[in-house]
Amino acid sequence: CHLVVLIVSGRDEEVVRDTIVEAGLMIKQQVFLAKNEKFPVLYLGPLPAPVAKIKNQLRFRLMIKCNATAEIRALLHTVLIEMRKKVQNKAISIQIDFNPVNFS
Repeated sequence: CHLVVLIVSGRDEEVVRDTIVEAGLMIKQQVFLAKNEKFPVLYLGPLPAPVAKIKNQLRFRLMIKCNATAEIRALLHTVLIEMRKKVQNKAISIQIDFNPVNFS
């Protein structure tokens, strides 16, 4: 199993929280639509990041425990692109970290 961390940051807490919730729902929908037994997934969050604010940027994260196959990576990449399009003008940053070394 691998750990994937999705981090959303920005100045507006409501927008940051809504964005990470929407991203989590999109990931769940994509995994469900894939109907693939290779995608056993456990979701943890979304929650404020352990270091919840850096340089006036609020940070929320969603942790996903899964088998990091090429298929799940492609699925997460697609979700990342779609979410970045949606928040393009909202001063929001979205990142995905596979097997993070630091959990802050």
